Parts: sequence; C-alpha cells; structure tokens
Amino acid sequence: MEFTLFYEGILKSGNKADAKYKHRIRQYFHKQLKVLWSEPPLKDLKDYQLLETTPAGYKKEFSFEHKFGNFQFVPLIRENLDLIAEIDIILLTSEPLGGIVNNSGDIDNRLKTLFDGLRCPSKPDEIKEIQPEPDEKPFYCLLEDDKLITKVSVTTKRLLDSDIGKNEVRLILSIVVKSTKDYKIFKHYP
Repeated sequence: MEFTLFYEGILKSGNKADAKYKHRIRQYFHKQLKVLWSEPPLKDLKDYQLLETTPAGYKKEFSFEHKFGNFQFVPLIRENLDLIAEIDIILLTSEPLGGIVNNSGDIDNRLKTLFDGLRCPSKPDEIKEIQPEPDEKPFYCLLEDDKLITKVSVTTKRLLDSDIGKNEVRLILSIVVKSTKDYKIFKHYP
C-alpha cells in the first residue's frame, strides 16, 4: 500500500519539542489518516480498528487499537500485524540549501520530532493533561512505534518566493506500507 501525507508548519528540533508540540503534529496527521481509513482498501478493515468491533477469533492478532489513557489510537502500521514502513521525505524550506542544518536545528533531531508525531505515544507523559477532541475518537496514527520505519530517505529543497516563514517547512511524505508476513486479510491490497 502506498500513499502520501503532508505537513506544513514549524518542525522543531527534538530538544526543543515538548510532548504537547509533538501531539499537535500527531493531530495534523490524524486528520489525513482519518480520510485514508474512510476509503478503500482501509475502509474494508473498519471492523478491525477497535477491539470491541474486531470479529471473534481475531481480537488479539488483527485489531489495530492501541489504548492509552482516554485515547483509542488506531495505528496503521503495527508490530502484531508484521507491518513496516518505508518513508521518502521531501523537505521544502525557504532557507538556502544547507541552511536547514545550521539555522533551524540539525536535521536528524527534526526528523526524530517528525517520527514522534507519526507514532502513538509510548508513555503516559506524552499525552498527560491532553484529552481527545470529538473527532479524535478513534485517533489515527501512522505507526504504533517508530522502530517500524525500516527505510527513510530525505531530500531537502528550497522554495523560492515562498510565503512560509524562516523556521517553517513543508513536508511531503511518501509512505510505503509492507507486510513481512502473508496474512489473508492483506492479500488483495497493493
């Protein structure tokens, strides 16, 4: 399965990005992933999103739900389903090429912030004092854990005559989801 996600805004370096900031990035992607889950082929897996709706006999093996606090996260890429992700990132900035590393924080720490925004929280501190909004039930994430990213490529490009600020970026993420096993429910998906 292949699809594209988009992000526009400030992408802070890991040491400058607190849990609430990372959750705002998570919310940005939730809206896009919610659309993805409403269309085929994921629409066909709607019954598997939450434990309460997963067909009998499949609850532990095939449910996407990841409960954490008051949230019901539904990560597309889960370890129990033997799914992995390959991500190709185009990072667009108004800064001159090479400036993204020096002026806005080094690229690897900014990518770690991005990956944290693509995954479910891994500990309670990441969402403490945060409650799901009405349209975040369930809350869609790309990844259960960022260790399920097996390949990343990043291309930085400069936007000329752009209206984005000095510290802002536009990201285009091409996602390829792969299964490491041959499950019957995924057989007819590309």
